[in-house]
Amino acid sequence: MEFEELETKLQSAIEKAEEVAIENIQVGIDFSPFIIFDEKEIKKFKADSLDDAIDMALEEIGSLEEETVVLIYKDVIKLNDGSFDGIISQIYNVDEDSGYSFGLLYKLEDNKISFLNKRVFLGDVRNCLIF
Repeated sequence: MEFEELETKLQSAIEKAEEVAIENIQVGIDFSPFIIFDEKEIKKFKADSLDDAIDMALEEIGSLEEETVVLIYKDVIKLNDGSFDGIISQIYNVDEDSGYSFGLLYKLEDNKISFLNKRVFLGDVRNCLIF
């Protein structure tokens, strides 16, 4: 699944969520996982580990009665040509059978962020809004 294959409204939801993460990275904030829903509501999740924070976020997503929710967190993505920092987005929508995960890969040099060419599809994820 390519990012461009998503419905425009889902692409837009991911882009808005990524903007929040990018702003944090640019000012040097090491952000914790967060979800965005209702176009502007943000809820952050702090835990002892990234996995625990993501589990908390997924539980929260499952309890929401929203049409679309985006989970955002930072992680390292390993590709054939090396490891890269990435902003990971997982999008959930009530009209989709599964959720989708994408990585926006970047490098941070001299306090400037530069992105790789396009988002990497990381796979389908269980759609917490319907299952």
